[in-house]
Amino acid sequence: MKPMNANELLAGLALARPVPITAVVTDSRKVQPGCIFVCFPGERVDGHDYAAKAYQAGAEYVIANHPVEGVPEDHLVICESSYLAMIRMASNYRTLFSPLMIGVTGSVGKTTTIAKLAYLYKDLGKRIMLAAGDTFRAAASEQLETWADRAGVPLVKAGEGADPAAVIFDAVKSATARGYDMVIADTAGRLHNKKGLMDELAKISRSVKKASPDASLEVLLVLDAITGQNAISQAQEFCRAAGATGVVLTKLDGTPKGGCIIGVHEKLGLPIRFVGVGEKIDDLIFFSATDFAEALLPEVPQHKKEETEQAGEEQA
Repeated sequence: MKPMNANELLAGLALARPVPITAVVTDSRKVQPGCIFVCFPGERVDGHDYAAKAYQAGAEYVIANHPVEGVPEDHLVICESSYLAMIRMASNYRTLFSPLMIGVTGSVGKTTTIAKLAYLYKDLGKRIMLAAGDTFRAAASEQLETWADRAGVPLVKAGEGADPAAVIFDAVKSATARGYDMVIADTAGRLHNKKGLMDELAKISRSVKKASPDASLEVLLVLDAITGQNAISQAQEFCRAAGATGVVLTKLDGTPKGGCIIGVHEKLGLPIRFVGVGEKIDDLIFFSATDFAEALLPEVPQHKKEETEQAGEEQA
């Protein structure tokens, strides 16, 4: 079967069979007849392993990154990025998509990344709402409000010291009622070895599902490119506490090359979703493994290649 990009995917779904789609889900336990099941490779489980089960339970279509045994070809759509397809389909079928941004305390660029993400998806035609869940830092809401204005998206906020789970709950409720496609929620930075603060993240995640049981929750861990091997321990703890599902790598425009992300991916299997490549609001792009590898390992000059090849021939 020919792989499809996200635009072809939606066009294909609209034309393939005249059936109503009931929901877009990523959890095989929540499959209902007529839904679309999207296979996400995650840290703990790979959705592809449950695709056949989802189809047998009544999923009309299965969206996957590769062929899946047990799913007929006319019910299987293969696309390069199931993540982007999920976002496009969620808005098409009125399912709220809610990225929750988490990270350590300090200047990792979490708040600015939220605004850049909002700008990126607004540019793709999505209706975006922000939630100021960092109620611990006095200037956090004001900073996010400034960035929300730049991105041209609404912001739900509360006073300093308010319950962050309640703020995000209200934002998700409001977005669902008003037909928004996505809520991007900020959270306070926290040290990954502080259990009480990490437990708060689990509460916030539950508040999203409580506000909108059908919402698709993405938990994005923001890591600074300068972070060393400590990135692995940070990611491990955030996975345990909040079920992190992906990574955003920031400040990749500087000297650091972000090599720490290789260890995070190999150890935990977390996919890298986006990279920050500058300070402007449009300086957030989808991650490309090829571009990242080429930047991390610059191409060897041609004369060096020729010298290496010549040396190899002489040894032979």
